Amino acid sequence: MEYPEYRNKVIELGEEAFNAILNRKRKPCEIKDKTPLMIEYARHGENYFNLKNDDVKFMVVGRAPGLFHKGNGKERELVGKIDCSVIDYITNAANSAKIEHCFDVHYNEEEHLSWIHMTKENMDKGDRYIDSKRFFGFAKKVYLNLIKQEQDIEWYKNICHSNVFKIVPISGGNPRCALRNAQIKEMAEIFKAEIDFYKPTHILIIDGRENSPCWCFEIKEEIERYAKSHGAKIWFSNRPEYKSNEVYNEMFDQIDKDFWTIE
Repeated sequence: MEYPEYRNKVIELGEEAFNAILNRKRKPCEIKDKTPLMIEYARHGENYFNLKNDDVKFMVVGRAPGLFHKGNGKERELVGKIDCSVIDYITNAANSAKIEHCFDVHYNEEEHLSWIHMTKENMDKGDRYIDSKRFFGFAKKVYLNLIKQEQDIEWYKNICHSNVFKIVPISGGNPRCALRNAQIKEMAEIFKAEIDFYKPTHILIIDGRENSPCWCFEIKEEIERYAKSHGAKIWFSNRPEYKSNEVYNEMFDQIDKDFWTIE
């Protein structure tokens, strides 16, 4: 899939997802009225498309986007607080131009995935950086093992990062169950388009092995089939947060041996 086709497809699916959120409310949870929502598609490191054909193309997938900032110190502003709010609650409709903006501002940004590796000195408590978050620490460990590297390379420049659920409140935090349920069908289709475009060889979904803790259990088999049909190795991992070092290492050791093969 070429870039223009990919862009058009995921933007169209994004608009369908917002319309589903506005019209498809499922009990027992209700979508909080007039919450500003944004959408974030997959993002890639600056070297991802320069990798050779025989290199590992690694995609790590989380549950939902977190809180993104730009700038440093007191000058930092919440990205998207104004520009990326998509739904107009007066007309009760999604703004197509804002959906396109959400795609372009993240896809074309110069920093790519450098925010993953920001140090504690550059980030405030509660922000995302590799030194404190086990999610990216686990992803890094898996990727370095795949490429048989032990040293601390700039791994984040070579990977792709996505989320199962991409529509979230712009203020951060995970989407409530009704918001997840309302977008799940469209998110599966967007994820397939991301696989078509990024052509990953290995996909690590850090969400849950069992259905109970796994947010995406309704589309889990569908995603797995699609990834495998496109030649990608895929593994669903439990969340590494709040786990002891022993459990953390067990999670790594439990990854199926087939996932480690390079074809």
